Amino acid sequence: MRTGANRTGLFYALLIGTWKIGQAVSVGIAFLLLSALGFDARASGDAGETGLLMIYVIVPVILALIATVTVFRYPLTAARHAEIRSALDASRADAVA
Repeated sequence: MRTGANRTGLFYALLIGTWKIGQAVSVGIAFLLLSALGFDARASGDAGETGLLMIYVIVPVILALIATVTVFRYPLTAARHAEIRSALDASRADAVA
């Protein structure tokens, strides 16, 4: 808004790049943690199954709760969004005139 430049494409590219890196890193971390917790796919044992449960159920639930708190505490309200939209519309009107 300050510069007047439309950077939607840049922000979208950053979002997708971050998403792809997160997907790749999360799989690597999950397998490293499973290995550290003693999970062996060929053997059945309580330690490995508990590690599998923690990594694929408990950790995502905790992360989802953290994300929920973050979203609810995010400072963008309807009033603030309206202020931003009106400022953008005013700057576009000035640029056209």
